[in-house]
Amino acid sequence: MAAALVMAALAVTAAAVDYTDTAQRLLGKLTAEQFTDTSDFRPPEQWQHQQGIFQSDVLFNLHGKPLANHLRRSFVTPDINAFVTIWVTQALLELHSLGVVQVDSTVVENAVDAVLTFKDKNHPGTMIQTFWPEKLVGDVYNCHPQNIIGVCNDAERLSKLVLDILQGTDEYKNLQALLGGVVEAMESFKMVFPIPADFDDTFCNLGLGGVLAREQDNFPKAYASWLASNNPDTLWDTLLQYSYQPFSSDPSVNIIDPRTYFFMREFLQTAEGSLILPTTWVQSIDENRKLAQKGVTIPFNINNVDASVSANVLYGLTSHILETLHDLSWFNSDLQQLYRNTTNYIAWTLESNMFAERPDLGLMYYPDPYAYIWFTARTARLLNTQDEDTQAKLPPVVKDAQRTLTAVLRGPATIFVINNAHISFSGDVWWEQWLGAADTDELGVPQSHHDDRMFTTGAALNNLLEIWTLPHGSNLTWAADTPPDVTTLAMRGGAFINATVLANDTLLYNAFFSGSVKGRADIIYAFPANFMQFLNGTEVGPDPGPNDIVAC
Repeated sequence: MAAALVMAALAVTAAAVDYTDTAQRLLGKLTAEQFTDTSDFRPPEQWQHQQGIFQSDVLFNLHGKPLANHLRRSFVTPDINAFVTIWVTQALLELHSLGVVQVDSTVVENAVDAVLTFKDKNHPGTMIQTFWPEKLVGDVYNCHPQNIIGVCNDAERLSKLVLDILQGTDEYKNLQALLGGVVEAMESFKMVFPIPADFDDTFCNLGLGGVLAREQDNFPKAYASWLASNNPDTLWDTLLQYSYQPFSSDPSVNIIDPRTYFFMREFLQTAEGSLILPTTWVQSIDENRKLAQKGVTIPFNINNVDASVSANVLYGLTSHILETLHDLSWFNSDLQQLYRNTTNYIAWTLESNMFAERPDLGLMYYPDPYAYIWFTARTARLLNTQDEDTQAKLPPVVKDAQRTLTAVLRGPATIFVINNAHISFSGDVWWEQWLGAADTDELGVPQSHHDDRMFTTGAALNNLLEIWTLPHGSNLTWAADTPPDVTTLAMRGGAFINATVLANDTLLYNAFFSGSVKGRADIIYAFPANFMQFLNGTEVGPDPGPNDIVAC
């Protein structure tokens, strides 16, 4: 994912640096990470692979002394999911359209074929997607990430094996504490693997279809495969059915994760009349009561609203609107309200700066605020780059969204990116976040390792490019009113990437995606709730346990 973002950041015109060689070499590194075969998990010699999937890894954010730093980078579990492959494929297609690189059609075809295998078998005949592969358990399909489950099941034995080898060494006690925490965490992780389908993967897949449609002349076989297996009209009723409608009297749609409510409470106070927002999971409380016993359950048994998921839903909807301007009969009044409400909610998160203050609550599964800005900017850019004839045909609610998103992106979002840039004495520009920032040496002296610097710089530059550039032939050019700070930071940031990304010691780690709990500050039971029931529907006392529904 880092390589794809960095490549996209090299797409701007008028730079004094030639990025061609870097982009080509990054393309080679990226395509080498696409699995060319399919294999089952057979420990200890073989991980599960799936042909067409781009590799992504699961890591623990261990931090502190050198031992923790080493374990953070070396304790890696390859994962098989649709999500990363959808994003990488979209990035490659967009880069191809700009002429930055020439992407092999087989790479795209294999990726699309792999993504199509993640259609939810519990919702046959629809476009609903899952994050992980499914496995039939009884009469219900369960998400089953083989590699992660295998490691979790074997974590205690592996930990004991390592400790036995190091017993009597100086590192033994420190390692014992670290591995003890990892084993305990892995035991709890088993509860969150059997997740239901989600609207994030589903609408990212819809967005992928839009990019493929625009690039169908270059990738006809991949587009034909996608089109033959996806019917967007199967999504609309489902999206509304599981939406969050806080002012409704129906408990199946007015109950939400208390972390979501806590985060958006000020936004809700400004809402007038009804409100419809997309949720993360394709499962209601009543369905969760029945399916939890069969292994398909929302974490903590209650749905939530993740603003990043909302941004991806908005992009998917916008992409499909542009494809169907000749007949928008599917875009009914309820979908238009969801579109309007989602736009306003995203704008509020940026204007209020809540996306940066509490990303652990508002961007529940995406801890990176730069990725969130990127998701949002993609929709504004998609609308802003349409020709005049297309602009004239846009529904009023879409035109309103275009104005709203463009304003907030060119205002608060751009200011956030500019204010968080790091500038060295020599003029180098980069961005970074928290991954590796809490490390120390053996004596406890802070020693930041900047693990996510390259990824974050790529994401930040994509923010500026998506917000402030326009297509010019097969390239990009800056909008006439682009602030000088934006162009200067983008040029210097691009030069920094070009000079460092391929160096042997450059780190490409990132936290593009995470679980909803990062620590005690965002555990669901730490937030006020006014609805508590056991899964069987009976009321809960003042001390709920981990198997209760807790919602606000």
